[in-house]
Amino acid sequence: AGMLRAVAPETGLDLSIRDADGRLTSFHDLNALELEGVVFPEFLGIGNGFNAVMSLGFIKTLAFITGDADLMDYWDELYFDRDYPRYVDQTFKITMTGPFTNWSNANMAFCAIYPLLRYEADPAIRAYWQEVLRRDLWETWFAGWGAANTDLAWFNVIYSAFAPGGTDVAAADAAATDLAGLPEPPYWNEPIINCDPGELAAGECLAVDGVTTITLAGAHIGGTFFPYLGHNDAYNSVDPIPRAIRPPSNFNWRSNPFEPNGGGGSRLNPGGDFHGAYWLGRYLRRASDASLNVAEYAW
Repeated sequence: AGMLRAVAPETGLDLSIRDADGRLTSFHDLNALELEGVVFPEFLGIGNGFNAVMSLGFIKTLAFITGDADLMDYWDELYFDRDYPRYVDQTFKITMTGPFTNWSNANMAFCAIYPLLRYEADPAIRAYWQEVLRRDLWETWFAGWGAANTDLAWFNVIYSAFAPGGTDVAAADAAATDLAGLPEPPYWNEPIINCDPGELAAGECLAVDGVTTITLAGAHIGGTFFPYLGHNDAYNSVDPIPRAIRPPSNFNWRSNPFEPNGGGGSRLNPGGDFHGAYWLGRYLRRASDASLNVAEYAW
């Protein structure tokens, strides 16, 4: 915990990650008062909810693995004394921003909130994280674009295990369906082009299966289609691309499930995404009480 508590002279903040050469990494910030190099004065009372969840999840995991009392105290300091939940409630919701979502961030958010659910012994605190999971990741403020509508197994496994009120059976079943639709790993990164340039311009495509119609997200104004271009200027469909015609990915849970075109190249996709979601799904329980998925030595 000493290294985590160390204040970086470059920012005046702790929770700053350094590379092997001693410099801060490009995306070094885990402190809730920083956003990619911009430091918020503490007196303003505003902060980065994404960083708050990441740092709390990171420290909760380290403390669970090591049993280190200093790490436990540090987590309590961030949660209670610095009141990191206020930043979560302010801005964590913008992790999921509809067609503009960076799905790598969505994957990191699920990875970070998982230990806050799995290793938390206090039912009241765990209930708070269950509500954050439901409110900001599963449903979200951007109607129709939350993790509930992505058909991504990783998200479904985590939500189904810790849903308020017990296992969300529909989410668990959706996870199994998604995994069953993935190729057996490893598999080639074959290109899938569902929408040609003319179809992209029109806002509607006939998919590579010759049957599925894909409607792109955007607005038709005066006979011209203006697409909602997402992260890295990606086109988005209104609904998730069905797994059978979705472009392949070297890690599906950080890839845009609404992007119609992608893949290509000579590399094999290793399937770490498949194995991670599959074995986590095998490990967690279907139960009417989500607390049965809390670790035995949670603190």
